[in-house]
Amino acid sequence: MVDPFQGIDTVILESGFYEEEVYRAVARNLKPHDVFWDVGANLGLHSLTVKSKFPSVDVFAFEPNPAMVSLLHRSCDTNGLEINIHPVALDAHDGSAEFFIHADNAGRCGMYNRNADPDLPSLNVKTFSGDSLIADGAAKPPNVIKIDVEGHELPALHGIRRVLESPSLRAVVFEDVSDQSSPVKQFLSGYGFAIDRLSRMESTQHNLENYVATRAA
Repeated sequence: MVDPFQGIDTVILESGFYEEEVYRAVARNLKPHDVFWDVGANLGLHSLTVKSKFPSVDVFAFEPNPAMVSLLHRSCDTNGLEINIHPVALDAHDGSAEFFIHADNAGRCGMYNRNADPDLPSLNVKTFSGDSLIADGAAKPPNVIKIDVEGHELPALHGIRRVLESPSLRAVVFEDVSDQSSPVKQFLSGYGFAIDRLSRMESTQHNLENYVATRAA
């Protein structure tokens, strides 16, 4: 279910996938019966692909955009896949926040109005820390995480401190600026992760990079 007028969808239509390097990093760190968290699931490309390729993996998709949540539900029904869909944003704390909508590119939607556009539409979304969702039994502790939340990665990571302390978490695949000493990279390094940059596999222009953080030997 792709839309030729959406930014991410056009890359999928042209290249067959979007950010395949992210999926490959996730896949090589997954084991049977693992738990995978897709934080900022968007249209669910990685959630759906993981569940179809690794049927025994328990997939949790976190996405606050109602349009994308509806699309993800329809995609699951169409493909006969069972994914745990949480229509919330992961944050440092439980509460609510303003979420900005980009009609022409759902991949740019997020917690920040970067250009201070007074006409950019927004809505109020629920926020939860990942640790509190686990404590409440709403989610299982992940073994592999993919996180792409348009600059809100650090607050979301602050909300999973207990997860990051657990040796059962093997890898975090994330989007970040190219600065090797960025706050996100420093934060993950502080929990014993070694960080490697992923080479983009589609010919897309982007001012951010994808990385994988794995437990340092």
